[in-house]
Amino acid sequence: IATYGLALLEAKELNFAKALEYLDKVRVHFPDRILLDIDSGIILLDSGKPEQAIELIANAAGKDPEDMYAAFHLARACEKAGRVEPAEQLYAKVMAALPEYPKVYFEMGRIKANQGQPGLSNYYLAKYYLYEGRLELAREYLKKTRRDPSVATHVQEDADRILLRLEELERQ
Repeated sequence: IATYGLALLEAKELNFAKALEYLDKVRVHFPDRILLDIDSGIILLDSGKPEQAIELIANAAGKDPEDMYAAFHLARACEKAGRVEPAEQLYAKVMAALPEYPKVYFEMGRIKANQGQPGLSNYYLAKYYLYEGRLELAREYLKKTRRDPSVATHVQEDADRILLRLEELERQ
């Protein structure tokens, strides 16, 4: 339905009220689509209303706990609302289910940087760049991770494994 596309365009243009209005029109035709609740929650989040976003997205996520789109955006909303611990748990859930999804590593890297954990932040940023296909940046951040003594051994070992794999791929 074209109205859904218009809602997304309005949201991109930061016309949040209009975007929500269009989504409400679409919801009349598709009342059981949880995607519409998630998208409405994202628009509320982007418009600076994280608490309202949490309510909508959490309700949608509760209907389908395996929906990683909902989990990722619920994590974003929690983080914006200052609920960092649930945000981290949700990001970890998304990483486990969709390990190749770059944005989740970027968000977790940001959280770790804000928590004063640059080693872990570098690790997550390395994975972000790796899955974005920006291998030189990934390598750079993996090396920073390796040099940081505050990073747990298992994380440093994973960084080593990834660096070795990158070297192997270069030789091929």
